[in-house]
Amino acid sequence: MLLVGLLNSIKPFHIRTNSGLVLMRIKRNQSRLSFRHRRRRGGFMSLAVIIGLIAGMLLISWSWLERRITALSPPPDESDLINSALEAFDRGDLDDAIVMAREALVNNPSQINAVILLSRALIYRS
Repeated sequence: MLLVGLLNSIKPFHIRTNSGLVLMRIKRNQSRLSFRHRRRRGGFMSLAVIIGLIAGMLLISWSWLERRITALSPPPDESDLINSALEAFDRGDLDDAIVMAREALVNNPSQINAVILLSRALIYRS
């Protein structure tokens, strides 16, 4: 018994006694019963990459929306009727904007800016 106590203080893995029995000591503090605890954490770099990707997508979508909005405004060489219709739309006077955009379409039906302005004004008025 004294021998077993002495050998346990050394903390071996396998102990062979005089009678041939093998005593095993199980170290439970080192055993991993599941692999869940062995997973690697994401860390700072993966979070930084995800935030960078989201910020890049927002920047690209913002610039795309800005280009779409500025494309809707007529260039300065368009007729004064479309410009005044756009000013009326910006002021919130949708009825005047619709009347002026319709007049611009009667004068020149191929003006795409007048069609866009008329459709926007009609949608906002509805």
